[in-house]
Amino acid sequence: MDLNKIFVALDYQNFDDTKNLVETLGDDFKCYKVGQPLYTVAGNEIIKFLKDKGKRIFLDLKFFDIPSVIMKAAENLVKQEIDFFTVHSLAGSELLGEIAGIVKDSKTTPLGVTILTSIAESKIADVLLIEKDFDQTMKILINRIIDSRIPGLVCSPKEIDLVRSINTKILIVTPGIRLEKDSVGDQSRIMTPGEAMKAGSNYLVMGRSITGAQDPKQIVEQLKSIVI
Repeated sequence: MDLNKIFVALDYQNFDDTKNLVETLGDDFKCYKVGQPLYTVAGNEIIKFLKDKGKRIFLDLKFFDIPSVIMKAAENLVKQEIDFFTVHSLAGSELLGEIAGIVKDSKTTPLGVTILTSIAESKIADVLLIEKDFDQTMKILINRIIDSRIPGLVCSPKEIDLVRSINTKILIVTPGIRLEKDSVGDQSRIMTPGEAMKAGSNYLVMGRSITGAQDPKQIVEQLKSIVI
C-alpha cells in the first residue's frame, strides 16, 4: 500500500508527543492531519514544524460560520499553502462556492465535510434534526459539494460507493479507518485500509491505529504489506 495515500491524524494535545511521532515515522509518511485538539495548543507552530519537515498538511478545522468569516480564513490558508482544509457542507452552497473561487489556481484543496463518522445512520434525525433519511441527506450534501465546484469531500468508507455513483472523479478523503484488530472507538461507520481503497477512496485518515501503537514502525510495515 502507498503510504502517501494516508494522512496520519495527529490527535495529540501535546506538541512534544507530536514531534516525537513525526520524527519516529521519518520518511515513511509524508501526509499529516492537524485537527482542533492539536491546533488549539500548537497553532501555526505545528504547521511550521511540518512544513520544515517537508510534509503535506491537512488542516481539519471543519469551518462552519458565516461566509465572510470563513472566506477570510480560506484566504489565509491559501497564503500559507496549506494542502487541504475542511469546510462543512451544512454551511451552505453560497459559502462552498465562494471557497471554490478563493482556492482556484492555488496549491490548496478544500474538502467538503458530509456527515461525521461518529454519527450512526439511525441517529441523523436526533443529532442533526434532519427529517430525511441518511442516504437522501448524503446525496443532497454530495451534490451540493459537487455543484459548488469544491474538488473533494470527506465521508466515511460506507458512503464511498454512493459518492462514486454520483461522481467518479471527485477526490474522496476517508476517516473511520481501522486495522482488523483495532477497537471501533467513537466511530460508527468504519472499514479497513484495504477495503476503503478498493472501494474508491483517494486518501485515508488514520489516527489511533498508528498514534496509539506501542511500536508505530510495526504498523508501518503492516500497512506497507497491504495489497490493493
